[in-house]
Amino acid sequence: MANTTLVTVSGGFHNAGEIKIRAKVDPRGGIKLSEGQAKRIGNHMCGIKGCICGMHHGWLVEGVSHGDLSEALADANADRYLNSSRNR
Repeated sequence: MANTTLVTVSGGFHNAGEIKIRAKVDPRGGIKLSEGQAKRIGNHMCGIKGCICGMHHGWLVEGVSHGDLSEALADANADRYLNSSRNR
């Protein structure tokens, strides 16, 4: 059985509503997100093409630390999804 945790993210520049993602817990610490989960979070928090809102600044994160979420997004190559001027 995979060890998971529920991560809730909201707020940010656009004051987005809550999105909940079930993330795998990394046995070395932190969490692991798939590219699809990272893209889902990015699209939910800022789906505006060309916006330069700064993405994960000001996000309210529950279930894990903001640092763990930031690290998991980086590990999932989320920079492709979190720069909202691209890939939309």
